[in-house]
Amino acid sequence: MSFLIMSNVTILILFIVFLVLFITKDTCPVTSSKTETEVEAPPAPRHALDQPPLPPPPPSTLHSLLLNMGIGVGGDVNSSGELHVLDKLSQNTQNASTVTVIDVGANVGDWTTSVLQKVPQAYVHCFEPHPVTFQTLQKNLGSRPRITFVNEGLGSETGTLTLYSNPEYDGLSSLYDRELNHFGLSLDHQHEVKVNTLDLYCDSHNLTKIDLLKMDVEGHELQVLHGALEIIKFCDMVQFEFGGCNIDSRTFFQDFWKYFHAQNMDIVRITPNGFLPIDKYEEVLEQFTTTNYLAFRKK
Repeated sequence: MSFLIMSNVTILILFIVFLVLFITKDTCPVTSSKTETEVEAPPAPRHALDQPPLPPPPPSTLHSLLLNMGIGVGGDVNSSGELHVLDKLSQNTQNASTVTVIDVGANVGDWTTSVLQKVPQAYVHCFEPHPVTFQTLQKNLGSRPRITFVNEGLGSETGTLTLYSNPEYDGLSSLYDRELNHFGLSLDHQHEVKVNTLDLYCDSHNLTKIDLLKMDVEGHELQVLHGALEIIKFCDMVQFEFGGCNIDSRTFFQDFWKYFHAQNMDIVRITPNGFLPIDKYEEVLEQFTTTNYLAFRKK
């Protein structure tokens, strides 16, 4: 009898245990038998921004892509694509007896030399404020006809400004005390230079039309344009440089975009292979590696 009772108790206990396990099997967490070193990795992130970045392309490939897009090739007239601008100038003025070109930031005359080779009938006004560089400019091109040498800068108003320079790198001379420590350079020489406006200069020289205005003035390009609000209405093309200098002058590509579109002019990037159209302003255009652009009248 006691055996039967014990058996019934045992059966009852087993039944209760089974019932409890059956009820809780879907609510109790299942423990893994894996050790810590065997725990599975977390699921892959769902959002694209959470994905690990792709490895960058080899430097040579990236550099080539940028150069082909005209980014970082603004330093040399023969390799930057600037000769395409002069070809366009030649086409536009093939029947003109006189072609007026303004070279603002003429340096030692390399760009003007290319102009005269491509467009022999061009009359070039060369502005170079640095006193030593100006002497070299005259020495290099002084025997050429159809050139006017102007030893002053251009800006938004007349006056006198400080020109900062480095004797070993005269092409870096700027009206801004540029921060170039990351290149191991400094503009530690200063010159007081005369500055005029393009509007006043054109008035005093009876210039009523400009076929090509070229600016390479180390960050001061926008100020030159602000001093040309009248003559710009009669200017067919404007070539300008944009790059690291604009960091120091605190000017942006958006400023140029607004200026030229207010003048009903389109902008293209100058590349070694031709022109790259810029249909709209985007923040990605705010890159500060030396690059040349061309603004021209809409047809």
